[in-house]
Amino acid sequence: MFRLTRKLHSIKRKLKTWSMTKFANFRKQVEKNTNKLQLVESMLINDPHSLRLNDWHFRRLKQREKLLPFNKCYWGNLARK
Repeated sequence: MFRLTRKLHSIKRKLKTWSMTKFANFRKQVEKNTNKLQLVESMLINDPHSLRLNDWHFRRLKQREKLLPFNKCYWGNLARK
């Protein structure tokens, strides 16, 4: 029983660090993505035909599409508990 308890504690510590690195920074990631998206959009106003800026804008939008639903689902589940 002692071995099982030690193994469970070890797994618990590893899962906590994984959870913090994987899920804790979603708000910051969403804010960072929003700021970069605004920057790209302001740069696109000056140079709307730039392929590099259009590609960057597209990638930021795709990243946002992934972040927002997961963030809403994750934090929504925590709010209900």
